[in-house]
Amino acid sequence: MNKLERLAVVGLLALAPTISGCSSLGRSYLNPSNPKHKQILEEAQREANEQLKNHPSRGKLGFIHTYENTVHGIVKEKHGLYYETLGERAAKDGTIID
Repeated sequence: MNKLERLAVVGLLALAPTISGCSSLGRSYLNPSNPKHKQILEEAQREANEQLKNHPSRGKLGFIHTYENTVHGIVKEKHGLYYETLGERAAKDGTIID
């Protein structure tokens, strides 16, 4: 493979869509359809709810981003998995979430 072909492959990898449950460039994704991952997500959501129960923006516009980022951090810190937030998933198709 010559240098131009290698650059093309790297470019395609960078543009490849994120697929839940697989590794891309060293990142392991949480896959909610995997029973073990589903349990991890449910536990992280319970923990995020507990952490954010008295958050000043709870119940207000935009709180979903705080909540999802908290879940993302818990999953990444405790299990080393990448949880794609609702905002990240929506951005792929141009949807605005608030």
